[in-house]
Amino acid sequence: MNISFRIIANKKIKITDDEFQLYNNIVETYTEFGGDAIFHDLFEVNNDGIIVMVKPPSARKVPMEAYLFVLSLQQQQVLRRLEDVVILFLEDMKQKYDNTR
Repeated sequence: MNISFRIIANKKIKITDDEFQLYNNIVETYTEFGGDAIFHDLFEVNNDGIIVMVKPPSARKVPMEAYLFVLSLQQQQVLRRLEDVVILFLEDMKQKYDNTR
């Protein structure tokens, strides 16, 4: 799984190649809504490119598919970060265990 920074809605976001392909498919599907403009003002990111807030679209109509994509992407980012933390924890515990033998 290749994860890199991409620009979505003028924000630097950490995303896999598969997720970015899905994003592009959504943009192409909803050209009548303005293409990539459907993602503007739907989310905020931190300096690490992680979505920290998803905003409900109240000022304009946004396809449900785009909104659900942002929600799903946020969840996947959180799960990837948690997985990294668990792996580090387990490696640390293994090292401590090995040193006590």
